[in-house]
Amino acid sequence: EVINNFQEQSAKIPSILISPSITEGLDLKDDLARFAIFTKVPYPYMGDAWVKRRMEISGEWYSRQAMIAIIQGGGRVVRTPADWGNTYILDQSFNFLYHQMARCIPDWWKEGFIRI
Repeated sequence: EVINNFQEQSAKIPSILISPSITEGLDLKDDLARFAIFTKVPYPYMGDAWVKRRMEISGEWYSRQAMIAIIQGGGRVVRTPADWGNTYILDQSFNFLYHQMARCIPDWWKEGFIRI
C-alpha cells in the first residue's frame, strides 16, 4: 500500500520513499525515481541462523549477497537502457566489498561506477 501510494503521489509531486530493504520487486521507471541511497552496505542479517551458517561455509557467499543487493537496489531506479539514475553508497566499507568482489561485478556496472 505504501509503495502504491508513493508511485501515485510521486507522479504528481516530487517525493522520497525511504525503506531499509527495497532491493527487489519494485519498478520505479523513468521519473518515478532518479536516485537510490545506501547508507550502509546491505550484508545479510547474521542473527538469522541460516545466514550465519552459510557465511561460515562461504564468506564469499555472504559478500556476494551484499553486492547483489546493491546492484539490484540500484536497478530499482534504472529500469531500461534509456532510463537513468544514480545510486549513492555512503558506507566506507563498500570500498572493501568492491575490491573483494570485483571479479564478480558485471562490467556494465563497473563502467558506470564513479568514486567521489
